[in-house]
Amino acid sequence: MKLFSLLIFGLCLLFSCNYSSEKNSISQKLEAELFYPIDSLENQEVKNKLRKICSTIETQNWNEFISLCDSTNYSAQIEDLGMNDEQYIYEIFNLKLEPKGNYEEHHYQTLLSIFEVNFIDYSQSTNPNTISFRFRGNIVTYKKQKIPFSIQLQKDNDNDFKIVGGWG
Repeated sequence: MKLFSLLIFGLCLLFSCNYSSEKNSISQKLEAELFYPIDSLENQEVKNKLRKICSTIETQNWNEFISLCDSTNYSAQIEDLGMNDEQYIYEIFNLKLEPKGNYEEHHYQTLLSIFEVNFIDYSQSTNPNTISFRFRGNIVTYKKQKIPFSIQLQKDNDNDFKIVGGWG
């Protein structure tokens, strides 16, 4: 009887592990399917905003870039948390680079090294109360290094798309 119980327990455990791994595989496929090639973006207002974002980044006009960001988020990060502009911009891009040495210098040098921005794909929010897009792509440095990034645009109360970042 003990052997039979152990056998049943083992089979249940085996099937639950297979189900869990199959479920994870399905959710990863669904997540991947939510992103569409950047060429398929049809929203002209968003396309214009992306052009403006690219222009400000490639010319390193960071004051103009910050003006494209959500002002409430910017104020919270700069005034409440004490970030500087370079760190704010760095974090807006969700860059996953490990700083070598001083954080502030690393953020500054990374931003200085940007040569061009390439958007690869996007997803659109399915929340009916919020119109937002998340874009993924690569920042290309002068040394031709490709750095993956993601950035989010969200329609604000003034009916304008703004760059939004994380809180905290």
